[in-house]
This record gives sequence, structure tokens and C-alpha cells, in this order.
Amino acid sequence: MDLNFNPTSRQVPIRARLDKYAESRLRPNILTSDGITSDLPFPPYVSLPVAFQDVTTKDWVVILKGTIVTALTNASVDPECGDLSGIYRIGDPDLSGVVHIGLGIDGTMRDVYIDSTYWGYEEYIAGLMVPCNGGAASNWPYTTDDVGQTIAVSGALITTTNVSDGWTMPLVANYPLGVAYQDVYQDIEGRYLNYELHNKSMFGVVYDHVIEIPYVNLNEWDGLEDLVLNGKTFSPADVNTPNANDLYGDVYRKHAFAYFTDELTMQPGMWLKSDAFGKFMTFSEDSSGENQLVGKIVVTDTRFPKGALEYVDTFPGSRVPGTDTGGLPYILFSFVYDLLVAAGLTPSIKNCVKVVQGSAVGMITINLQVA
Repeated sequence: MDLNFNPTSRQVPIRARLDKYAESRLRPNILTSDGITSDLPFPPYVSLPVAFQDVTTKDWVVILKGTIVTALTNASVDPECGDLSGIYRIGDPDLSGVVHIGLGIDGTMRDVYIDSTYWGYEEYIAGLMVPCNGGAASNWPYTTDDVGQTIAVSGALITTTNVSDGWTMPLVANYPLGVAYQDVYQDIEGRYLNYELHNKSMFGVVYDHVIEIPYVNLNEWDGLEDLVLNGKTFSPADVNTPNANDLYGDVYRKHAFAYFTDELTMQPGMWLKSDAFGKFMTFSEDSSGENQLVGKIVVTDTRFPKGALEYVDTFPGSRVPGTDTGGLPYILFSFVYDLLVAAGLTPSIKNCVKVVQGSAVGMITINLQVA
């Protein structure tokens, strides 16, 4: 049978077969109650730096579940031009605009019109999901994981030289829309002729819910004198780039979390906001307007393990809650484990539990109130 491809389709590459034996680790649910979620689909912005790879499908996640997010719409301002031009948004139909969808087999970037081509956005897409930045313009750095995978705002595929030169994806000051309740995969619509991802990579957000994620008490973390942390601290993120020598910079692409300077800033009932990279931090009236509020602290908890879970025999290396996690919830154990690895340690299960019971890290329950 002859297949009649148009000139655009002829340039679309074929994706290689996946490894059927590859399996990704668990990604625990963060929702603990019923609430209000969006029925509007938000594809992720195509130029977002990648966070980690799903080894089962070989697809990349760009926004972690539990990240505070917002959307680029027809009202979004281009951070480079300072106006409503550019491709940092979905423009009005009379402006159309283009979206970069990937390299063709001839090595050139394929750009398609948003409103009038097959690989553009459907008419019911009115916004593109991006992380919230707490009301301060921010820059998301590209890493070696983005090389050959991510399309920069300029339309160039990220290279090793771009990473060395410090290329970033800029975002103007924005406001919280909600929280991503599932991992958001990179938008690769139109990149391959034989592969399409997760219903065109459309994801919703949650506005009013109760969620549970890990948190860090910076005051207690700096006091972990019996663990050699090789001089690494956990410091709030800079709006330009997370410090590569800081533990925040090591884990912000892998985990959703909250962090607090001390116990006085993590009291039940306190309001929370987004930091520069979509993580939860205490709201301050001195530096933030009320339109940055995302929810309240319900409780912070370090009383683990619970229900004799530490005695439930689980397979070594599985990280299923039980003996393999010291009785810690999987989401908490993974966070602590990755923090200690980033600090240059080879953490034992006992040390992970010790960090939690010593109040440096725990679980926080948050009542989202963005709606």
C-alpha cells in the first residue's frame, strides 16, 4: 500500500522501539481528599527544561506532581520583549503564531502554526502550563538532560554548548493557578511519526484539595552534626538559578516539597506561597501580595514510622513502605535518601529514619485554597 505523505510529514522522524523490561520507580499520590480540580486541559509549555526521565516509556517529565503552577495565555507577557508578542503564550487567533515541534529528518527545526496546522494546538487549549515563581521573574536553567531533547525558546535544540553557556528559560512574574496533581510530561506533539504521548500531553490542575508532601526544616537540617554533609546546606532558591552546590539544586527537579527557616515559620494555619521554582514556602506580607496565596499548613509530622510499618517485610530495593523504607512513607523516604546522596553520603535506612525523627525532614499536610 502506498502512503501519501505531505512534505511536512515526510520530515517527521520515527521513534525507536522501547525497552519492554525497563520499569520506573513508584510515584506516590499526593492527594488525600476530594476537592476541586480543573476540567480545562493545559499542555506544558514546549520549552520547559526536563526534570527526570520515565525509564519505562523513555519520556521526560517537566513538571513534578505537587508543583505550584500557572498558565501562559493570550494575556501573558513576553519576558524578552516586555509586551504581548513572542511565543511565550497562546496568542489570539488573528495573531496565530508558531510552535516549535522538533527536528526533521533533514536536521532542520520544524515550526508549525498554532491555529491552522495539524500539529498546532486544538481550539479548546487556552493556556500552557508552567511552574509558578511566587511573583518574581525567574530563569529555569537547562542541564545536560536537555541536550538533544528540549527546544529552547529561540527554536534551537539545546546543545552541550548551550548548557555550558548557561542558557535558561525565562518566566515573567506570575501568579498561582493551582497545583499539578500528576507528573506532567514534556510536550512532544508532532515530534515522531509513530508515537504520540498521553493524549497530547494535556494535564489538569487542582485548586482546592488536601495534599501531603515532604518538607525541610532548614534550622534542624543545619544542625545535623552527627551526619557528615560535606559542607552542603539546604538554602532557599535564587530566582536566577538554583545553586548547583546546594542541596536544593540537587533535588528540586526530582521532588515536590516545602521548606521553612525554622519552627516559627511552619505553624498550623500559616499561609503558604510559591518560591521561584514552584515549591512551597511561608507567605510573607512584607514581600508578597494576597494573590500569591496557595494554601494553609494543616500539620507538620515527623512521628514515623506508624502502625508498626517498619516490621512489614518488603523486598530490598523495592522502596515499598516497610522494612525497605524503615517504615517511612515512600515519598518521604525517597526525598530523604536523595538529600543524603546529594550530600555525598551512602545513606542507610537507619540514617534516613534518623533524619526524620530528628525533625530535619518530615511530611506536611497542606489545605490548598487557590480557588
